[in-house]
Amino acid sequence: MAKTELKGALTLNATLSGTPSAGRVSGALEGAVTQPGVGVAAVDNLLGKRLGISGAAALADGGVSFDRLQLTGERASAAIDGRATQDKADLVVKLAAPDLKAADPRLAGRAEADLALKGSLRKLDATFSVAAQDARAIGRAIPKLSLTGEAHDLTGAATIAAALDGAIDGRPARGALRAQRAGDAWNIDTLDLSVDRASVKGAFALDAAKLARGRLTISAPDLDAFSPFALQKLAGRLDADIALDNAGGKQSAIIEAHGQGVHSADISIDRLDAQATARDLYNKPELDGRIVADKARVGGETISKARLVAKPGANGATALELAMDARGFAIAGRGTLANGEPRRLDIAQFSATRAGKRIALAGPASVELRDGGAALKGLIIAAGGGRLSVDGFAGEKLALDVNARALPLSILALADPSLALDGVADAQAKIGGTAKAPAGDWRVKVSRLTLPQTRSAGLPAIEATARGALSGGRSTLDADVAIGPRSKLKITGSAPLGAGALDLAIKGALDAALANTTLSANGQSVAGQAKVDLTLKGAATAPAVGGVIDIVNGGFSDPANGIALANIAGKLSGAGRDLTISGLNGQTKNGGRIAVAGKVSIDPAAGFPAALLVKSANAQFVDSELASATGDLDLAITGPLARAPRVAGRVTLRAMDVNVPDRMPVNLKPLLGTRQIDAKGFAAQMLAIERKEKARAARKPTFNAPIDLVIAAPDRIFVRGRGLDAEFGGQLKIAGTIQKP
Repeated sequence: MAKTELKGALTLNATLSGTPSAGRVSGALEGAVTQPGVGVAAVDNLLGKRLGISGAAALADGGVSFDRLQLTGERASAAIDGRATQDKADLVVKLAAPDLKAADPRLAGRAEADLALKGSLRKLDATFSVAAQDARAIGRAIPKLSLTGEAHDLTGAATIAAALDGAIDGRPARGALRAQRAGDAWNIDTLDLSVDRASVKGAFALDAAKLARGRLTISAPDLDAFSPFALQKLAGRLDADIALDNAGGKQSAIIEAHGQGVHSADISIDRLDAQATARDLYNKPELDGRIVADKARVGGETISKARLVAKPGANGATALELAMDARGFAIAGRGTLANGEPRRLDIAQFSATRAGKRIALAGPASVELRDGGAALKGLIIAAGGGRLSVDGFAGEKLALDVNARALPLSILALADPSLALDGVADAQAKIGGTAKAPAGDWRVKVSRLTLPQTRSAGLPAIEATARGALSGGRSTLDADVAIGPRSKLKITGSAPLGAGALDLAIKGALDAALANTTLSANGQSVAGQAKVDLTLKGAATAPAVGGVIDIVNGGFSDPANGIALANIAGKLSGAGRDLTISGLNGQTKNGGRIAVAGKVSIDPAAGFPAALLVKSANAQFVDSELASATGDLDLAITGPLARAPRVAGRVTLRAMDVNVPDRMPVNLKPLLGTRQIDAKGFAAQMLAIERKEKARAARKPTFNAPIDLVIAAPDRIFVRGRGLDAEFGGQLKIAGTIQKP
């Protein structure tokens, strides 16, 4: 009935009397609406959590009457008194809002409004006034601003006149409006709003079909004058002249606009020049003109340069040319907007270039606008030696065929230059259903995929195939991924197209030798296999991991430092966001073993909190030409592994042999704290590089683990060579941190 969404719970006590059959009912009312709402934020804020109702109302003589009816909200009130019937109207409404800040935090001060109805419901007249006192809008002072007006014959050939008068921020504010209704048509012969030197003026008519004829001009040397009306900071110069015509039942417009440094909260344009003529806008539009915008910002996106040129073509068509630089893209396009039903855009040329990558239309394509969507024909994008084609219909309903052939993944750098992917993709998809619930099948094959991380780690290219079906807002997934000949994973399950939970299973094996390219720089190597049987469930941003990873036949070798572990085996079990390590151990050269057990929480924000135990008995830690050592470990590692885990416990050396060589090995590093005095040439350059690296490292968060260790060596610590032959023993306690022990 109110033609808007009303909210709230009404509690009302009414004492009624009268003759309903004769259309006469009166009542004394007392009640309230809790949590009232009319769908307008400012009004809802003024109403607050409770709207009280008191007074009397009646239905009589084909109209209504009110006797001191009070509507009292938490921050505003209304009083209604009088009557309006078919024969006579004498009704007064008074509104008061003592604190405008309650309506909008950008406002302050108080406002009052009066409405008086006279005449009769057959020919209703009205006078009204709205006044703001000691107000402010976005901090601008409005000592007094009033809007007054009158209306005649509101239910018939209405005429309305209104005037605005006052001052805003010390500048005069004036306005005038005169309008008259004739049936379903309106004639606005005066529209005038000015603040200081900025003004909006116009006069136009709207016919019964809501087609306009007239003129509107904007002259604003400084748009900031209108900032209080917009409730946001405006800036810049804007001049615009818009001429409207509806001859022959066709809406046409001639627009000329020039702007400099135009800024608002959501849009800014450093320079705007537009001259355009548009004919028959709502049916068969014909365009002629040019729009130029420099350094525009719209919705957080920056458009460095935009040029749109429209020229009349054959058979009422419009030829369009577009050139735009935005988000690092250089975009160029050329096409024709054809008149007819349905409307059609014929694209002759389109290209987008960014970061040295380019995509372009392989040939002519067309887009038909119909049924609330777009029918795509011949849309084929060429990228490198690949092709991406899209045909069909996209709208509320979908009927699309998508095909990709040898599409280079390097073109993803167009979307994000940091995505330095390499490889090619082939894909097919047939999508139906609706935009909210797409359905259909898809298939993708990726060959020779590499990422910056895989390239720097020396990993082989990734080969992958995947297929699935869309249904119910989700997609099934059946994928095979291979990283080299001995690392293969199979991923099955389903994933949401938007918000929702993952339900994936990952099975297969990974070859530890994948890490050898990276480790070989230090002469190290690993061997073995990780057998994967995992599940991923829950939100994609923080999935819950389940299942196990079994490590078998593992090995680690570091000949330069005399470290070797064989027969490494163990199990990593996932449960939610916890990873449990059980039975992870390796065999040292002398047959001893080193074992690790405990839990790690998969929580990157917390630094991967852990509680681990490291133990060994009679394990040979080191065996090289310089030294060999055998002993026991009893260590506890707790806290965030990625930041500052606490390492505590005992290291017992059963035996250690140190051989002092005649010559130091080439891979031996200088003693810490060594200073080179009066360095020159190459040495000076290397020291300068070292200082820069230290300064850079100092600016980054450092890994600094607290330590609480006891290193015990009762005896059997032998040092021999270069005249030495000695045995040592003792105990050493180390505390502090790794950075400052």
